[in-house]
Amino acid sequence: ENAVRKMKNQPLREHRHVQVELPVSAWFPGSWVPPGRHKIETYRKLSSCQTPSELNDLRGELEDRFGPIPPEAARLLDLKELQIAAGQWQINEIRLEDGFVVFGYLDGLRVRRLQNQLGKRLRIVDRKSAYYVAQAEIGDGEGLLSELKAVLQSN
Repeated sequence: ENAVRKMKNQPLREHRHVQVELPVSAWFPGSWVPPGRHKIETYRKLSSCQTPSELNDLRGELEDRFGPIPPEAARLLDLKELQIAAGQWQINEIRLEDGFVVFGYLDGLRVRRLQNQLGKRLRIVDRKSAYYVAQAEIGDGEGLLSELKAVLQSN
């Protein structure tokens, strides 16, 4: 895709990966997406989603092809949704440390804008890290996932 964009003198699409380390289990179960080609293709499509709209289209396609989305797959789609939202804030890492959610970030201006929205719940500690005080229990992976999605989608 970027080769075509380069030939047309269009801006290249950057694909930044957001590393997320939360205590949740998420995958496409073999009983839902058959192993082999279908499963590989499904993970590839998920990986290539870069916007909420693309992810919603994939979610609809998966339901049409494989039926109701099981909890493990729903969590995987939620994790991708979190990655997309984090990427929009130029956050490249989300992890837990000492009772906080740590955001590794690339753009100080954007994270300061996020801090303005969140107030004292987000503490910028250096030029690369900000600590978020979650309302959900740190051990509650699904609760954290839900809270972080809501926080980062509020731009």
